[in-house]
Formats: sequence, C-alpha cells, structure tokens
Amino acid sequence: MTAEPDLQPESPFNAIGGAPVVRQIVHRFYDLMESDPSYADLRAIHAPDLTPMRASLAGFLDGWLGGPRDWFEAHPGQCMMSMHAAVPVSTDTARQWVEVMGRA
Repeated sequence: MTAEPDLQPESPFNAIGGAPVVRQIVHRFYDLMESDPSYADLRAIHAPDLTPMRASLAGFLDGWLGGPRDWFEAHPGQCMMSMHAAVPVSTDTARQWVEVMGRA
C-alpha cells in the first residue's frame, strides 16, 4: 500500500522560507521607511521606536501567510481595520506603505 500524497498546497509562509524571511522583509520594510525621505509621511504616523512594530508586523505576517498564528492568538477578535482606526492613513501614506513593502 502506498502513502497518499499530501494534497495540501504549500503555504505562502513556507514557500518564501518561513519566519526568517518574513523577519528579513519586515526589517527591510522599516529600515527603508526610516532611511528613505520619500516615505517621511509614512514614518511620521509611526511611534519613534519601531521595535514593537517590527515584532508585531512579523508576527501578523507569519499567521497571515499561513504560518504560526501566535499573533492572532495573542490578539483574539482584533482586525487590522479597527486597530488602525485612529491612525491618520491618507491615500499618500497608503501608497507609500504599498511601495515600501514592495521594495522590502
């Protein structure tokens, strides 16, 4: 008797290389946001210390990409829309976020 093939598609989390790669992307994202003046408006809506955001975004992306869901378990019932409701996101800062994430 042969084993059944694993029919589960590979998660994006595993396909990109897991947590180490997610952390590289997140660190590159925040490094670019801090160093490139074209992202000054985006940087301005963040706290002076990005350390907590680096950890939080990495944890969120892990689970969102199909990896460990630790961030979601630590933040039950919270969604990104409500968590960012008080943040002054404009069309320009949203464009900057997408651009810098693409570069990262």
